[in-house]
Amino acid sequence: MKQPTDHSTAKIVRGYPHLSSVKTSIKLLHQRLPQQKLSMYAASLPPADIFIHPSADIVIEVQQLAGRIAHYLGLPIGRILVNFSSSLPCPAQVELSSADDYLVRLHERYRFDSQDIPALLAHEIVHIFLYRLKIAFPNVLENEILTDTAATYLGVGWPCLNAFRISVQDSLDFGYVGPRTIRHFSASKVGYLTPEEFAYVLAKRSLLFNERIDRLLTLQARELYRQGLRIARREGARPPFARSLIWWRWLYLGRRWWTKRSPQTGKRSQFADYRFEWVDGEMKVTFDCPVCCQKLRLPTERRQIHLDCPTCQHSCSCRT
Repeated sequence: MKQPTDHSTAKIVRGYPHLSSVKTSIKLLHQRLPQQKLSMYAASLPPADIFIHPSADIVIEVQQLAGRIAHYLGLPIGRILVNFSSSLPCPAQVELSSADDYLVRLHERYRFDSQDIPALLAHEIVHIFLYRLKIAFPNVLENEILTDTAATYLGVGWPCLNAFRISVQDSLDFGYVGPRTIRHFSASKVGYLTPEEFAYVLAKRSLLFNERIDRLLTLQARELYRQGLRIARREGARPPFARSLIWWRWLYLGRRWWTKRSPQTGKRSQFADYRFEWVDGEMKVTFDCPVCCQKLRLPTERRQIHLDCPTCQHSCSCRT
């Protein structure tokens, strides 16, 4: 599949514009991959396995790297062909088939700058992984977001966050008032997710497997990861979860009281982390599982409810 166009000179989108699709992708992975299968990816692909020796033949090194990624994912490996092409309209492409042979094409410029090759190969080979499992969305963009999310969530996509770089270059400008230094900023990335979204998925993964993933990241990526970790942890510390902070709990109670004043069938009050709705004359609260993002629904005004998520079996206590 195609990678997006090169972002080294284009304006890079920041923030969380695809967060809804990311959460849907995480939910789909948990629905289609049993817990035993997911546990196979508890340890991320180590840095030694993505290292490309600068003095070795780049084609052989890249083919071996593709083989290590495929082996990590548990794909049957036949013949792996990776070539470089200057006519490629995008950074990378993969040929999807049910055979055990893989054909990956990279743009010619990566022959001389291999820094982002691990991120590109992770995305392309995960395309094969999802294709074989018939895990896909009908929309092309959502399918690419699914691929980025799966690569990061399954432990081979952390180089995608490292691929985000902000470079600073100073130059001298000689004007009427004398020389002055002008600072130029440039940024580059790969993938369809924003840097913040890559960090969020990586944080969700680290919480699931209790993995210290920050040791694999660059300094720039590490700060983004910490931001994503705060957001991911907050999802399990908001009402109606029992361990929510007191001021969030009071806000939840106020919203519940406000919604209860209009007990109309079909009445719904949507908030950032949950929504209240009337179902068959009873008010219920709907919220996301903090692990797999599956929608959960419970009756309100219960002091303590123990809940096991039907998708990921995550256990939690709720006060609705």
